Amino acid sequence: MKWLTRPEPGEVGRQVLIFAWILVCNLAVQLLHGALSAVGMPTWPIFLSNILYFLMGAPEYKERLIHCVCGGVFGLVCAVGLLWADGALLSLGLSSLWALMLPLAVALFLLLALHPVVPWLCNNVAFAFFTISLLDPPALMAGLGQHILGVLLGNAVINVGVLLLAVWYGKRQAAKAKR
Repeated sequence: MKWLTRPEPGEVGRQVLIFAWILVCNLAVQLLHGALSAVGMPTWPIFLSNILYFLMGAPEYKERLIHCVCGGVFGLVCAVGLLWADGALLSLGLSSLWALMLPLAVALFLLLALHPVVPWLCNNVAFAFFTISLLDPPALMAGLGQHILGVLLGNAVINVGVLLLAVWYGKRQAAKAKR
């Protein structure tokens, strides 16, 4: 294991530019937090989308974006499906254990076993959104649309911004190297 590596020319500059973009976006979300909360918009999906974007194993920024958007939305939908099925099974007289375990088994199967088939949909991002959204079931059930909007905003603003900055900086570095 190497403790220090020599970065490629321009790599540190690109990372500093990306850091500045993320910092500005996070400041904007913090400043808008009150207004977003007033309309029932949770901010955690915005932040989680950005965090998971950088934890993805996918090497390309564009591929990460697709995995984050699709996985995030799918994880939220799976969580709502679990909560809906749990309520339906309870109303049919199933015990609370089985009313939870049956839909949980289906959701986990979709999220984990189908990863090799549809990795852009069933991935670690989907699993993270599924798990975290279940920390507050009433908020998720009352505002699935707002949660999905949070995933879309986090990816559209912050992560697309990262993608565009990385492409721009790469072209700038290439042009600079030609001179």
